Amino acid sequence: MLPFSRKILEDWAGPQVLQEALRMLDSGRVLRVEHKAGEVVGMIQASPRPIRSGLRINDKEGFPDNLCPCRDARERGVMCAHAIALCLDLLRIEASPERKEKLEQERRRATRLSSFREDQYLKRVRPGAAGS
Repeated sequence: MLPFSRKILEDWAGPQVLQEALRMLDSGRVLRVEHKAGEVVGMIQASPRPIRSGLRINDKEGFPDNLCPCRDARERGVMCAHAIALCLDLLRIEASPERKEKLEQERRRATRLSSFREDQYLKRVRPGAAGS
């Protein structure tokens, strides 16, 4: 479960930045994104070359630290559309019905495999091994 929603992203960045981030996402400029331990990092296709962007969510306050090297983040100190686009892509991935089905299949398989006992099956040995 992600620690943010679309409404929270809009509160962090404002409606104009959210709309710009949606345009980035729709145009396929988000190249890669991953979420780990309260941090969202990824690559965004900027004009001449891709840039690494992201944000870190503070546990105590719940507000993000912008990790993007863009002008808005460095000079103006505001949440940029690059980081918000990464978060929106994560929300899209999490809401995907195919992803939910795949996770459910993995859970069922893990449950089934954990119910098997190895002593219920025959042990196989190589031909020619002692005792075969």
